[in-house]
Amino acid sequence: MYFRQDESAGEESLQHPGPGPQVAAPASVGGEQQASYLRHCAAIVESSDDVIISKSLTGIIESWNPAAERLLGYSSEEMIGKPMRSIIPEDRPDEEPSILTRIAAGERVEQLETVRRRKDGRLINLSVNISPIFNTDGIVIGASQIARDITDRFRNQKLMWLQANFDNLTGMPNRRNFAEKLEEILKDAAGKSQRIAVLFIDLDHFKQINNVMGRNAGNQAIAMAAARIRESIRKKDSVARFGGDEFGVVLSRAESDDDIDQVTARLMLHLKEPMEVGDERIFLSCSIGVSVFPQDGEDADDLIRHADLAMYQAKRAGRDRAHYYEHPLEASAQHRLRLADALHRAVEQNQFSMVYQPIVDLRTGQICKCEALIRWNHPERGFISPVQFIPVAEEIGLMHAIGDWVFGQAIRQLKVWQQQFGSDFQVSINMSPSQLQGIADSADNWVTELARTGIAGDSVIIEITESMMVHPDHATASKLRTLRAAGMHLAIDDFGTGYSCLANLNKLDASFLKIDQSFTRTIQDGSRDLALCQAIVSMARSLGLSVVAEGVETAEQMDLLGKIGCDFAQGYLYARPLDAPGFERFMEQARSAQSHACLIGQD
Repeated sequence: MYFRQDESAGEESLQHPGPGPQVAAPASVGGEQQASYLRHCAAIVESSDDVIISKSLTGIIESWNPAAERLLGYSSEEMIGKPMRSIIPEDRPDEEPSILTRIAAGERVEQLETVRRRKDGRLINLSVNISPIFNTDGIVIGASQIARDITDRFRNQKLMWLQANFDNLTGMPNRRNFAEKLEEILKDAAGKSQRIAVLFIDLDHFKQINNVMGRNAGNQAIAMAAARIRESIRKKDSVARFGGDEFGVVLSRAESDDDIDQVTARLMLHLKEPMEVGDERIFLSCSIGVSVFPQDGEDADDLIRHADLAMYQAKRAGRDRAHYYEHPLEASAQHRLRLADALHRAVEQNQFSMVYQPIVDLRTGQICKCEALIRWNHPERGFISPVQFIPVAEEIGLMHAIGDWVFGQAIRQLKVWQQQFGSDFQVSINMSPSQLQGIADSADNWVTELARTGIAGDSVIIEITESMMVHPDHATASKLRTLRAAGMHLAIDDFGTGYSCLANLNKLDASFLKIDQSFTRTIQDGSRDLALCQAIVSMARSLGLSVVAEGVETAEQMDLLGKIGCDFAQGYLYARPLDAPGFERFMEQARSAQSHACLIGQD
């Protein structure tokens, strides 16, 4: 560091050779030693890797070392005598006057992080320490500053900040940044009677794009969807990517529901336009949940959480729609959390049981097979419907364990019944989407259990839902092939309610179609539903498939189904689902009745 003395100091002031400020040596040191000391100080300044500059109290540069030349691009001849403000960016007009005021008062300015402009115009980040220079009378006569280049550190810090606050793929703010921005908007809106809306956006069936086309195509689709969402909102609104295929939007001024509806409608319409991804053309839709400040929450966490709950309600209502938050939704979500916790205990404590519903051959009237169904009798809550607990088990990853348990129970019971009812008696077992699409391999577990029990594979029918036929991914198709290779039959359940791709019927090598009960319960002679059932039977015949009608409740329905060529039927007309002892009693009664009918016929 340079120390400058006023020339009036007399013999105590020695002129440092060459350009630069004067440097004072200790007064007790002799002339030759003083000269040596000054040369030593000058050498330190000249060889330093740090920028070392001195200036007057008016901000005029008086020394400029080689490190300053290297870093800032100006030579000492160019800068000595120039004001320091000449290298300070224009957006910092108050910085230098403030520094000079503090220095004149004898203060130090330490670790100031600032910006200076190089000769080539590039901005660099510096960490600066500035000290006052005193003469022998203790009067401040200038300032010296030492500066280090922190551009790389600043760049790394900025990169870390960007990574912590922005999404790499879309460049959008992430969920954390979104929540912080939302909190700022809410603080500004507090007391102003302003309505703020939060949109939680989830792309529908997006997983199928990743499964069928690959992750790169999925990333391209996400990037295009992000751009369309950004284009669909107003300039004053904020948007973020929460992760995966989820996005958030803040509508900073939502004066009415009409304002919100216009944005959501524009957004959904824009997303539905076809996208070109590689050589493929894809179509997207989205489900949107909406929460509104202040009635749906007064902080960012509550508003985001409530918009998320509303989005799931939009999903359950059929997707491709927007849904406003309704307070009972939160009670429903809490109920699902409690149900999830109870499900874990149910698996551990074996609270499940099995029931079986007969399936009747419409041509012979004989009971040749049954469908195995799970039941849960909670020790405190009583009977809990599968309609309630199966979706929750899917969400929390318990369907593999539950499904494996059902399969084991069903085929062990089947082994007993084949000894009683004949070796051709079959059992039909449901397999959920998560068991086919998840990482765990239920198909291999089932084949192993089948071999361990010694049951023939063609004694088992595996039921999958029609929706799984639309885009069966590689993993799903592979697991179905494993089941078929073991001899098990495949049945397409709820047929007629989804969007079947008929070509996939052959690819999946299905054996049965099950007509959904929503058709069979309303069939009448000459009705549209009967015509639909007849069309399904005709199609199945042409493909070599057998047809099972579910939900048969009346003799009229049974007769109509028999006339159009339906093969099998199940429903309350024959029996409700029965536990194992009840099913055996039912079979005995059915066989006794059939035997009695045969005797009457002989008479």
